[in-house]
Amino acid sequence: MTTVIASDGGTQAADPLSEWMASADERAFLYRLLADVFRREPSAQRLEEIRTDSYREALNEAGVDLGEAFYSTAIDEQVEELAVEFTRLFLLSPGGRIAPYESVQLPDGSGQLRGPESQIVLDYYGATGFVHHDEMNDMPDHISAELEYMAHLVGLESSSWANEKQEDALNAIRYQNDFFYTHLSNWVFCFLKKVNERAEHAYYVGFAELAREFMEQELSELSDRTKQAAQLINRV
Repeated sequence: MTTVIASDGGTQAADPLSEWMASADERAFLYRLLADVFRREPSAQRLEEIRTDSYREALNEAGVDLGEAFYSTAIDEQVEELAVEFTRLFLLSPGGRIAPYESVQLPDGSGQLRGPESQIVLDYYGATGFVHHDEMNDMPDHISAELEYMAHLVGLESSSWANEKQEDALNAIRYQNDFFYTHLSNWVFCFLKKVNERAEHAYYVGFAELAREFMEQELSELSDRTKQAAQLINRV
């Protein structure tokens, strides 16, 4: 199982259940990180965290180089630059913003904000007991909401492994697999490609690339996780 980036900058090999839990923790961290990147422009506090040596090392290990200017520019100046960039990319743009919604980006979808895709996603959340918090008036099919939902499911997997509730962990993986292939994977790559092409600041270029690599990893591995987890449980 490939590791992209860890919340603590490293991993520890242990027994199989512990390894699955550690992997889930890393994946949940990444999903939440990316959800935050695309939810709002970064605050000064957030930038200070990302600019720490440990965070920079972890990003470099993941193949993300934000450039020397990102680490040397004054925080206040950078906050302003990224607020402008976030607005240009996702909120307002003469050339057309990149609407971060499944209902808009989905090929052959409705192409409308608050389209039927949005309600379908909200119903999916509700069926699994996930409560969508309407931050910044965002809709349930906003990229950050769908990433946060995946973080929620992966977090459930991790806590289930930790509490030795293997069947609950398996169910969480099944929901991850289903939601990723039914919703997120059908539009996230198109969205990230647009961000990479239109972004001018290294922050959004770098995190769009990190998101693409992580989503590709999930695409290649998620389909096998249910089978592997079931086999693991049968051996325990």
